[in-house]
Amino acid sequence: MSEKAATIPEALALGFAHHQRGELPQAESIYRQILAADSRNAEALHLLGLVALNTNRVNDAITLIQQAITVAPKGVYYSNLGSAYLSANRNDDARAMLMQAVRLSPEIANSHYNLAVALCNLGRLDDSVASYRRVLEWDPKDVRTHNNLGNLFLEQGKLDESLFHLEEALKLDPQYTSALYNRSLVWLKQGLRPEGWQAYETRWLCAGFTKRQTTEPAWTGEPLPDQTLLVHAEQGFGDMIQFIRYLPLVRARCPNVIVEVQPALLPLFQQSGIRGLVAQHTLTPKFDVQLPLLSLAAVFGTTPQTIPSDVPYLSAKDDLVDKWRQILAPYSGLKVGIAWQGNPTYREDRYRSIPLAFFSALAQVPGVQLISLQKGQGVEQIAALHNHFHVLDFSQHLDERAGPFMDSAAIMKCLDLVISADTVTIHLAGALGVKGWAALRIGADWRWPSGLEYSPWYPSVRMFQQRSFNDWAGVMNDMAKELQRLA
Repeated sequence: MSEKAATIPEALALGFAHHQRGELPQAESIYRQILAADSRNAEALHLLGLVALNTNRVNDAITLIQQAITVAPKGVYYSNLGSAYLSANRNDDARAMLMQAVRLSPEIANSHYNLAVALCNLGRLDDSVASYRRVLEWDPKDVRTHNNLGNLFLEQGKLDESLFHLEEALKLDPQYTSALYNRSLVWLKQGLRPEGWQAYETRWLCAGFTKRQTTEPAWTGEPLPDQTLLVHAEQGFGDMIQFIRYLPLVRARCPNVIVEVQPALLPLFQQSGIRGLVAQHTLTPKFDVQLPLLSLAAVFGTTPQTIPSDVPYLSAKDDLVDKWRQILAPYSGLKVGIAWQGNPTYREDRYRSIPLAFFSALAQVPGVQLISLQKGQGVEQIAALHNHFHVLDFSQHLDERAGPFMDSAAIMKCLDLVISADTVTIHLAGALGVKGWAALRIGADWRWPSGLEYSPWYPSVRMFQQRSFNDWAGVMNDMAKELQRLA
């Protein structure tokens, strides 16, 4: 026992004082001394578990707090065990513990908050909204909860409700970064409102966005006939493909342009005649001003009516097109390329990617031949479903010798139709001017505005959006009916 604490309650108080001051090694030492004297001291087990959670030893935290619960099943213990499970990305376990916590101690607002997070992670958005509302019953000024509700309503396509809660968050904290960014997404979703593009610059303040480190000033759109501009890559391949269209407008004001792109896109862009390319993370030539690629939309004051619409602006290599036309020649019927899985590391991937099984509705349409355009993650689903429906799979040969996206672009030019989730595949089809159908979640990104049949960014791409959350069956049934007309 600590020299300054004659009894276990005094030792707990001393350890907790260290804990609150962030002196975790001292707190841990005292909690362990208590447990050496009384191995079933629930509060010492619980607090030691919190120290483990605070120091990223999540499994230790789970074990210790579970032991505390076996001694004294308190609501606060269940609440913190739920937090530990959330940290371990064990959302089902977190939900179960947090539901028990709110039953035992409904006054702990953090239990409702974390339950809302777990429910959201599990795709139970309506239940998540209900839990966040309970947090606001206890604390109407909880800025995190207003922001998260705004984001949830945005995911559900409920823009008015989303904007209300984001504005509430910003009344409480005008510099709350996440709310500023989420509000920009609502404004862009509401028809590319001009203030949306300016507010979208707040993305650089948010986790997940890494801005290129440079001391050169940002270009604001002024003519620069004698200076060099660096336009640099950001976000994913689809973003780069979508916004590379701005380069002719840029060159009209600033002829000397260096375009920094992800190495994987170099072959495709070079083939398409784009000049001034350099690979990202290589030595860049000297430049005078710079701008991230997606910031070009703000510079040019883009509206739905002024989106650069010279499509196609990418092209496939002729000899590869001929090669794939010969490969596909033996297959009869309507040739439909499909892609279903995006990059799983993208935070919204759980909402946009589609299990391949849902494409069975398309495979059942007479006269349709499905051809996989999927590479990497997701390809394994083809073999798992081979007894249910047939998909031609060229993934072992696609983009291997010719380079990334080169075979993909060529095979698309040989297809009757490309159907894809909201991934780089549908952006590539649209930029090539290939007929495409985009399968979109109900709260689809601002690039895919609801209420329109065709994308304002890609005139050849038709949009099919969920009517309710996670209703991919409905989207595929709508597509199957249209396929029947085509086939």
